[in-house]
Amino acid sequence: MKHLLPLLLVLIITVITLSLINSNECIEIGNASIASISFGTCDLSNSQSNISPLLAFFWLAMSVCFAIILPKSTIANKYKIALFILGLPLTVFVYLIAYISENIRQATQSSK
Repeated sequence: MKHLLPLLLVLIITVITLSLINSNECIEIGNASIASISFGTCDLSNSQSNISPLLAFFWLAMSVCFAIILPKSTIANKYKIALFILGLPLTVFVYLIAYISENIRQATQSSK
């Protein structure tokens, strides 16, 4: 049970990466002149700004997983950080909501 979350994360990332490699979508990581990684068919003459449904599902799944494991103290911080990065920018809002709600909860408990 302890290794279920890391295994699930690796499996999800592997499936997403393999599906992006075999698709017609272009995912480019890093736009620097020194190094960049691209998945899929990257033809700049036919560029689009549409996001694939699979990528959108992956992004939402990472954000939901981050929201689920954030309050759990038994899960290592490295998994929380990895999910935070994979779910950006939505995870910033999830973190802020969790932070504010925790402060409100502590304030109401201390006033009782």
